[in-house]
Amino acid sequence: MKFVILVVLALTNFVAFSPAFADRHESASLEQVMGCLRSAHNRYGGRIREVDIDWERGRLVCEIKLTNPNGRRIKTYVEVDTGLIVREERRDDD
Repeated sequence: MKFVILVVLALTNFVAFSPAFADRHESASLEQVMGCLRSAHNRYGGRIREVDIDWERGRLVCEIKLTNPNGRRIKTYVEVDTGLIVREERRDDD
């Protein structure tokens, strides 16, 4: 639970003050970011290691790095507006 609270606080500050969002006149609400995290966790399980919000191929996405319950590292991209997973990359070698 502490991890979720820290992620929420970190994302709140990131979304509110990120220069990338100021340049594009776009932002992500906390509900959208939490939706992205839920989408990734529901699909892969495990533990979230890192979250970044950026533009990818013309759409705002959450890049989420996580480790699934089997220890596999996964990087997934979730579209902020829809919560749909649009791309993933898997690694076994760590």
